[in-house]
Amino acid sequence: MNGMVRDSLAPTALAATLVMALLAITQPLLVLPESRLVITLSSIATSLTLAAIWLVVRRFPPPTRLAHPIAAAMALLGYLNTGVYFAELHDPRHTTTLMLIVIAAGSVLLSRRWLAAHLGGALAIFAAAAWSAPTDPMWAHFGVAIAFAMVIAALLHEVRLRTLQRLRASLEELTHELAERGRAEQALRASETRFRQIFEHAPVMMHSIDREARIVAVNDKWIAETGYTRDDVIGRAVTAVLTPESAETVVRETLPRFWREGAIQDVAVRLVRRDGSSFDVLLDAARVEMQDGTTSSLTVLRNESVRKRAEAERERLRHQLFEARKLESLGLLAGGIAHDFNNLLGAILGNAHLTLEALEADHPERPAIAEIQIAAERGALLTRQLLSYAGRAPAERVPVDLSEQSREVAELLRRVLPPEVVLRFDLADSLPAVEVDPGQFQQVVMNLLRNAADAVGPAGGEILVRTSLARLERPELAHLVVGAGLEPGVYVRLDISDDGCGMDPETRERLFDPFYTSKGSGHGLGLPVALGVVRAHGGGIALESEPGVGTCFRVYLPASSRAAEPRRDDDSLVQRGSGRVLIADDEDAVRRVARRILERQGYTVTEATDGGAAIECVREAETPFAAALLDLRMPGGGVETARALRELDPEIPILLQSGFDADDATGRVGVDGPTAFLAKPYSPRAIGEALRALLARSERKPGRDR
Repeated sequence: MNGMVRDSLAPTALAATLVMALLAITQPLLVLPESRLVITLSSIATSLTLAAIWLVVRRFPPPTRLAHPIAAAMALLGYLNTGVYFAELHDPRHTTTLMLIVIAAGSVLLSRRWLAAHLGGALAIFAAAAWSAPTDPMWAHFGVAIAFAMVIAALLHEVRLRTLQRLRASLEELTHELAERGRAEQALRASETRFRQIFEHAPVMMHSIDREARIVAVNDKWIAETGYTRDDVIGRAVTAVLTPESAETVVRETLPRFWREGAIQDVAVRLVRRDGSSFDVLLDAARVEMQDGTTSSLTVLRNESVRKRAEAERERLRHQLFEARKLESLGLLAGGIAHDFNNLLGAILGNAHLTLEALEADHPERPAIAEIQIAAERGALLTRQLLSYAGRAPAERVPVDLSEQSREVAELLRRVLPPEVVLRFDLADSLPAVEVDPGQFQQVVMNLLRNAADAVGPAGGEILVRTSLARLERPELAHLVVGAGLEPGVYVRLDISDDGCGMDPETRERLFDPFYTSKGSGHGLGLPVALGVVRAHGGGIALESEPGVGTCFRVYLPASSRAAEPRRDDDSLVQRGSGRVLIADDEDAVRRVARRILERQGYTVTEATDGGAAIECVREAETPFAAALLDLRMPGGGVETARALRELDPEIPILLQSGFDADDATGRVGVDGPTAFLAKPYSPRAIGEALRALLARSERKPGRDR
C-alpha cells in the first residue's frame, strides 16, 4: 500500500499547489486590507513549497517508507496556512481551505494510523479557531461543515483502501494465474521438445502425414534408411516415395481406411530410396488431433528387408544344423559298421593277395581268387565313400599341388569320356600347396568330373578345369553349400564347370543327399563323398547352376605354408624287412593274415588278442620289439595300449590301424616316439610300406626272438 501512496504524492502535490496558487490570487480580493498582505504571502509560500515538493517527488520518487510522512507534511502546510487565516480574520468561513485539505489528504493517505493523525490535527486547528471567537454563531455551522468534510475524507479513505485491497488481491490472483500459465506453457514446450527428440532419434523409421497425404515430418532413422534429406520430402506427397504399385494401393485402400478407422497395423508397402532402389516395410499408423485443430498421422515403419534377411539366415542355419545332424547320424552309422566290415574285408583281401602270390600264373583257380579280390576292393571303396561323406574317413594329409593333382585325375578320366566332350584346362602356376589325402582328393575331382560329363550328355559340350587363388571373407563363406563355419583367409580354388543341362532348384536342394541321383544309373554317393572329403579337409564348396545354362562347382581348400611334396613312385617293389613286431588285434582273421603278410616280407611276428595281452608281451620280452601294430578298436583300446607300451618302452615304434576314423589317434597317444596310422583294409604293399616307413623314422635296430 505504501507504494500506492508514494505514486499518489506527485499528482496530489500538483493539485494542492494549484489550489493554494488560486487562493493566493483570489483571497486578497475577499479579505480586509489590513490582513491582505499576510494572507497573500502565506498562500504564496504554501503554494511554492507544495510546488517544490511536486518537482522533487516527480523527479526523484521517494522510498515507500517516506510516502505517508511526505503526505502528512503537505497537509501540515495546509493547516499552517489555515491557521494564518484564522489568526488574521477570525472568520469561520475561511475554513474552506481546511476542508479541502482534509478531503484531499484523506483520499491520499492509505494508513488508518496516518489518517487518524491527520484528522486529529484538523480538529485541533478548528477547536483553536473556535476558542478564539466562541461567541460567533457561524462556528457551529462551519463545525458541521468540517465534520462533514472529515466524514467524506474517512469514507473516501476507506473506499479507496478497500478498492485497492481488492485490486491487490486481483493482481495477486492474476500474477499467480500468469505464473501457472507460464509454468504450463514451459511444461508444454518441454513436453513438445521431449516428444520431438524421441521422434527424431527413435531407433525405428517414423514419419507424419496430413489429411492431403503430404509428408509433414520424418525422423533421422527414416532419413538414414531412404537417403533423402528433409528438404527433399517435407511437403511432398507420401506416394512420391513409394513404388507405383504401392502408391496405387495406398491411395485406393490404405489411406481411406486409415482416416475412417483412425489406425492401421501391419500394412505392407514398398519404399523407394533416393538412389532408386526399393525395400519392403510394414507400417503401423495412428491418427493424431493437433492443437491447432488439424489432423495428422504418426506412422512407424519396420524394415521388412532386415526381418527377411534374419529369417533367411535362420533358415540357412537351421538347414546347416539339419545337415550337420544328418551327417553326424550317417557318420555314427558308417562308423558302427566300418570297423567290423573293414576287418572282414581286410581278411578277404589279405588272403586273396597271399593266395594269388602263391598260385602259378596258369592255375585254374586264379581267376576266381582275382574276382574275390576285386569284389572285396569294391566293398572297401564303398565303405570309404560312406566314411568320406560323413567326414570320418582315415586320412594321411600331405601338401600337394592342386593344379598338378587336378590335371592328373582329369587326364585319367579323359580316356573314358566320349569324344564329343571337350576337356579344357586353365590351371594356375605357383599356387600355394594344399594339405590333403591324395587318394581322397582324387575322389573329389573324379566325382565332380563325372557329374559334369553326365550333365553334358551324349550331345557333347565343354568341361573346364580351372585353379586359382582366392581370399574369402565372411559374406562369401556364409553362402557356401558347405564351409559356412570357416574362418576368413586365403584359399586355393578349384572350378569344374560345364555347359550342360544345368539343375533346377529341387535338384540343387537334394544334390548332396546320399543315395540321391537324377540319373538312371549310379548309387548317388559321388557328390556326397566329394562334400564329405572337402569338409573333412577344412574346405568348402560353392555351387552355381541354372537349367539350360550349365553348372559350376567351386572347391575351396585352405592354403598351406608347406611346400608340395614330390610324388612317390608307387610301382616300386616293397623292400623286405627284418625284426620282431607285435600285432595286437581282436579279429583272428585280420591278425592271422597280417602275420602271414609280414612273415613273407621277412619280419618275425608275435600275436596278441587285445591290449592287455600286448602289454604283457612287451613287459615280458627279453629284447625290445622292432615295432607294434595296434588295432584302435580292440578291447583295452589302441590309444590306451599305445600309451602303456610307451611307458614300458619309450622308443617303440607304433603303427595304429583301424577301419574307422583315425580321430587324430597319433596325436592322442600324447608322448614322444614314432607313431603312424594305417587304414583298413590294406594290401600287402600298403602294410609293408607303412611299417618300413615307420621303422625308417626310428633309430632302433630290429631285434629278434631268442
